[in-house]
Amino acid sequence: MSEIKTLLRLELRSFYGINKIIHTKDLKVKSRSRALCLVWIILIGMLFVYIGALTFGLCTLGLSSIVPAYLTVISSAFILFFGFFSAGNRIFGQRGYDILVSMPLKSSSIVISRFLGLYIADLAVAFAIMLPGIAVYGYCMRPSFLFYLFAMVSTLFIPTVPLVLSVLFGTFVLSITSRMKRKSTMQSLFAVLLVLGIMVASFNFEGFMQNTTTEQFINIAQSLGNAINSVYPIAMWVNFALINSSVLYLLLVVLFSVAAMTITFFIATKCFNFIVRRLLNFTAKHNYKIGALESRTVLKALYLRELKRYFSSSIYVTNTIIGPILGCIMAVALCVSGLDSLKTAFPFEFDIVSVLPFVFSAVFCIMPTSAVSISMEGKQFDIVKSLPIPSKALLDSKILLNLSLLLPFYIISVISFIISANFTVVQLIWLILIPIFVILFTVTFGITVNLKFHSFDWEQEVTVVKQSLPSFLGGFVGVIVSLIFGVIVFSLPEKYSDIVKLALCMVILLCTALLYRFNNKKQLASIKVVMHRMKTLQNCGGFLYFMIFIK
Repeated sequence: MSEIKTLLRLELRSFYGINKIIHTKDLKVKSRSRALCLVWIILIGMLFVYIGALTFGLCTLGLSSIVPAYLTVISSAFILFFGFFSAGNRIFGQRGYDILVSMPLKSSSIVISRFLGLYIADLAVAFAIMLPGIAVYGYCMRPSFLFYLFAMVSTLFIPTVPLVLSVLFGTFVLSITSRMKRKSTMQSLFAVLLVLGIMVASFNFEGFMQNTTTEQFINIAQSLGNAINSVYPIAMWVNFALINSSVLYLLLVVLFSVAAMTITFFIATKCFNFIVRRLLNFTAKHNYKIGALESRTVLKALYLRELKRYFSSSIYVTNTIIGPILGCIMAVALCVSGLDSLKTAFPFEFDIVSVLPFVFSAVFCIMPTSAVSISMEGKQFDIVKSLPIPSKALLDSKILLNLSLLLPFYIISVISFIISANFTVVQLIWLILIPIFVILFTVTFGITVNLKFHSFDWEQEVTVVKQSLPSFLGGFVGVIVSLIFGVIVFSLPEKYSDIVKLALCMVILLCTALLYRFNNKKQLASIKVVMHRMKTLQNCGGFLYFMIFIK
């Protein structure tokens, strides 16, 4: 039990860099952590509002009897979505395996601590969804005290089934891709297809609901509730337990969840070492051949290095390619359906052709790779610093990577827009130029913000790509610039539109040039890799504490 307790403590402290936040004395790191906490608070607040509005709408329409089932399915869907491609790696990944396997630890302790770490993270998601729904339901329906008691108990067991499914699916994907030559590319492809499938389904559902009356919506919601009860029995059991205060159904939820988790624990414990070794060990083919040697320029060599590094990380690819793909899908959809179909989707009239360049640029700037490309060097940045290359060449290679990734999607989107409507020459020029100027600014600004807020001592790539301040600022600024650009243009008389667009393009281009010059003045040697002795002592102290505690 002491082994599990200590391993779980270390597991939880590794989440989202909590251990670093607790022990660091770097004021910049603390300020970044506060900014990220603020972002998370805003996102959680938005989730609360969405869940509360959904619950209130169902109660108002007389569908309060299916609210618990809906909340259960939404919680499970969130847990499944965020755990599909990470849960298997969290349980059977190589992270810390070499160290842990050399210690006098039981495999069961390692597996249970990792499962409990995932469970606690998923439980936070479940409470973030269930609590606002339960509060709004209580306000509207005034249920008995047993409703709240059963809701709290059932919420504790809601994450178990989606956790087990995400571990099974994640392990399956990991087992398929681990022996592939391009395994990260395949993992990225799986993730992108899943995200795009969810987006397409969401867009189709929104378009369908726009033409639906209240009576039809009620019938659809009831039919969907019945389908949920038949496809996902846990939701039905939770629904009956809460609505009818049924102890029998509550016990059914508890027993089923505990049984599913126990069976998974048993299988994972028995097969832990076998699965990890099968996933991580492979025999290399000793058939290497030396081909023709080629000399390259410094910029070309660095660019190919960046390209290889980019496609070697599925998390890196997945989180930076969605914006361009979404913009391309939007353009192709407009090409197929025409601009007139977009006019009917909005209750007010506006010039779609004039709005397209700003929407186009905002979508393409959602997450530039340049905003995290420097931090993605990680602990190898010391090697990069020691190379006899100018900082300008390294930064240019990162900018070229970002632009080369956007270019094919940009060309396809522009061609699709041209086919979808009859643009005048002036409109076509702005459709092409405005996104180019905004993209150039966003990519260059991404380098600037990553030079200012870099981090090389990360343990997991997700920390840099998803949870860092540069990743937020890099994508946020591009969208804000597009929005401000559009507001300024449309707030002035139409006869000055072209002049204002030209002036703003020149301003953006000037700002881009200034940022580019500022970035190139930054010397690689002046960028410090934050690997202090204190951090090493803390890690050693953690393992020393671990060994003492076990003893």
